Amino acid sequence: LQNAKNSGLCDVSDSNTTVGRKRVRNTIPRIYGKKARMDKTITLGFSEISSSHNRTAVHYFAKNINNVHSYRSFLSSIKPYLSDLLNEHILKNRTIKFNLKLESTYNRPEIENSSENRSFLTSARAILADSDLDSIIDQSFDKLMEKEEEYLSIGSGYRLETIDGMLLTVYRFTPMGGGSLPLVEINFDEGNNNDKIIITIMIAIITIMIVIIT
Repeated sequence: LQNAKNSGLCDVSDSNTTVGRKRVRNTIPRIYGKKARMDKTITLGFSEISSSHNRTAVHYFAKNINNVHSYRSFLSSIKPYLSDLLNEHILKNRTIKFNLKLESTYNRPEIENSSENRSFLTSARAILADSDLDSIIDQSFDKLMEKEEEYLSIGSGYRLETIDGMLLTVYRFTPMGGGSLPLVEINFDEGNNNDKIIITIMIAIITIMIVIIT
């Protein structure tokens, strides 16, 4: 377990280890947070659970309503909802970032009451208006599966008990540089008078402002 945590393959900060009556106290608030999400979500697809920084970041949760036991089947079932939701944010904000957190429960079959929370995360990924969204989602899913496979390969003895759901966070952001601006040529030839130069500069400034606004 410690090797998996140190390698960054999974998030065990919200683990709930129960062996007999022994529990780790500092995990209880996080457990209640997950339980609240699970209890609150009763429909298919992603439900908004919170937002922060004036909705700069919006958090959603998709529960495994149908208790699908295959990761690939679960990911396929939520992909249309994820795609629609990300498209909505792109239409509103043009550029966004998102990351995923796949939440599950694992146990050691030979040990009674050994269930523990596990989660696998992706890094925040940028999406622009012209991005290949379908490909980006597939790559994010593949990354989650890679982390789960690497976690199992460590040989901790834990096996998948249930797939609980998927956390999604969508962030507004502005790409660095803001794209290319049109070049406006200004000729400072001897024949140009000051009025013409000022008008040309003003046209250039207005053009740049229009590009930035749009």
